Amino acid sequence: MLPAPVAARARPGPVADLCPRTVPPMPPPPPKLPVPAPLPAEGLGTALPTLVRWPNLLIMLLCLALVRAGLLLPEQPLRTALLAPRFGLLVLAALLVAAAGYIINDYYDVKIDAINRPDRLVVGRLVHRRKAMLAHLLLSGAGVGLAGWLHPVLGMVTLGTALWLSGSPMVSDW
Repeated sequence: MLPAPVAARARPGPVADLCPRTVPPMPPPPPKLPVPAPLPAEGLGTALPTLVRWPNLLIMLLCLALVRAGLLLPEQPLRTALLAPRFGLLVLAALLVAAAGYIINDYYDVKIDAINRPDRLVVGRLVHRRKAMLAHLLLSGAGVGLAGWLHPVLGMVTLGTALWLSGSPMVSDW
């Protein structure tokens, strides 16, 4: 007659209270990150203003113009100080390198931006990563080339800035 002893062991007693048979429930799984929308057909052309942060570039342009007109050449008329062709090329070179720096920043921060601000993610969602890298290289190259054409020393300084902004191992340890 086995059923009687089995039933006797199944009753809770002082030992059964010390050793619970239930395992605590597992914590719920972490929420899944939202899946980015598929890449639209327009790509780099329409996403470029967002990618290069054009308001920041406008502020940079304003700062360069104010320094030129207000500090470097205050005695010259505003039109003469700001519309000099070489100054315009210098500003263009600086803006190209800055825009390339914004692109490479978004390129390297894709994983962080996917968590912190998935709604504003550009690289990887609106622009393929390879196209972003190509845009960075083209803008940096154009800015460095333009600055080097203006003056070789200026080209070297701009090249150093572009390498530093791109996170190159040659200058990232400085």
